[in-house]
Amino acid sequence: MSDSNLSYDSHWLDIANRALALIGVESLTSFTDGTTAQRIASQLLPAAVSDVYSQHPWKCARKRVQLAPSADLEPTGEYMYPYPEDFARLEQVICSETWTAEKGGIVTASEDITIIYSQLPSLASDMPPVLANLVMLKLAVLMTLPLTSNSTLLESLMNQYNTAYSMAYSNDNVPNSKTYEIIPWNTDAR
Repeated sequence: MSDSNLSYDSHWLDIANRALALIGVESLTSFTDGTTAQRIASQLLPAAVSDVYSQHPWKCARKRVQLAPSADLEPTGEYMYPYPEDFARLEQVICSETWTAEKGGIVTASEDITIIYSQLPSLASDMPPVLANLVMLKLAVLMTLPLTSNSTLLESLMNQYNTAYSMAYSNDNVPNSKTYEIIPWNTDAR
């Protein structure tokens, strides 16, 4: 996830400021205020979001999409199907041929491919509170050493994050769950 995928609105600023408060650093007035905290928060926020959304197939982040091949064939004569820009984690590939997951997408001889994946949010307001809290805690963990050099605080925040993650994971108590009926490719039901 790059900085350009996030629209830095007041909700993202709130998440960053809550993370900064946890580590005892003065809050930001904007993502352009030029402070060290602002530069570090802006740099690490995309990583925090990506980490949280790629660690578990959160039900609320699940998306199903048919991919389009890139313009060029691979040297093997197969198609490269690039991942969507909001891609965080691959959950399932549906196609009629064997496939390989590569860093930038799926490689297969199939001319038709659908994936189910975890989708990154572009707006903080798109996240359910439990995931917004995990992103905030992850951001606090990532910013602790660069801003405070306090390893004891880092350990405490890592424990808080791990506890919150474990609770969210075990309950997967994330609202707006999406479920999909998967139709096998070898049936006439397609």
